[in-house]
Amino acid sequence: MESKLLASFNEASLDEERFLKQKAKVHWLAEGDANTKYFHNTLKCRNHRARIDVITDSNGYLHEGKAVPKAFVEHYVGFLGKEDISIIPITPELFDVRIDQAVAVDMIREVTVDEIKRTMFAFDFATMSGLSPSNQKSTIFFCNVPVQTKNSVLNIMPFVEGKLPVRYLGVPLVASREF
Repeated sequence: MESKLLASFNEASLDEERFLKQKAKVHWLAEGDANTKYFHNTLKCRNHRARIDVITDSNGYLHEGKAVPKAFVEHYVGFLGKEDISIIPITPELFDVRIDQAVAVDMIREVTVDEIKRTMFAFDFATMSGLSPSNQKSTIFFCNVPVQTKNSVLNIMPFVEGKLPVRYLGVPLVASREF
């Protein structure tokens, strides 16, 4: 009798916990995207939990409090800020395998649109990957690509140019004010 009551109590407690988790999730979804005080307090809590209070450097010294950022800076200055003293000159003897001059010239020649199309359709993509390509669902993204290059790629392949989202959870992802 007592074990049945305990089992039903545990089940009721678990149900209540699940309900409260679901309620908190709904609250987060409703409030989190609106840049509310709740949203910002939650972010503060996450940042506080992710904070590094104590760190040991490569020499074994313990750094605490305000010395932690200085320890990070010293580590990366020592790691990335050193000049490379031993520069080995590149000589042909360093390379055992060399390609033929004709192959090297062929590697840097201009590639035509027809060659790209023939190469893309030379193998059966759906059979090899198990996926069927869909031009309606295919999107290409460009970042810091010259307009000429972008236009030539879009002329060759039937992709739609995509735009990256500029907001996530109501927070702007770009520094400019143009949305």
